Amino acid sequence: MSERAVLTLVLVHSVAIPRAEGLLPEDSWLSPHPTPADELRRHTQLPIGELESALRVLRHAGLISQVKAGEEAGGYVPGPQFHRLTPAARRRLQEELILAAGPSTPLAAAVLARRSAR
Repeated sequence: MSERAVLTLVLVHSVAIPRAEGLLPEDSWLSPHPTPADELRRHTQLPIGELESALRVLRHAGLISQVKAGEEAGGYVPGPQFHRLTPAARRRLQEELILAAGPSTPLAAAVLARRSAR
């Protein structure tokens, strides 16, 4: 369960937020915006040991990659497994990120309305 929470934080901070700000193309999981470890610590209630364990599991599974960002400490971005997603799986994941990042936004309302119409 902690791995899901940490993965969601990485995806929200390295993909969803930059995409919402127009810094990433709509259908890409490549991100030059790594989520710093201190950002993860600030936005989670997980104990440090559990956070580090979750990061290790996610890295070994290829779900996140640790990167350096020049002079800065770097952080975490989506891993190579995200490049294997089908278009339908990418679309579902993008919807889940919208709901996680801004559940009360007009975009989230549109996602929920589309889902309830199915």
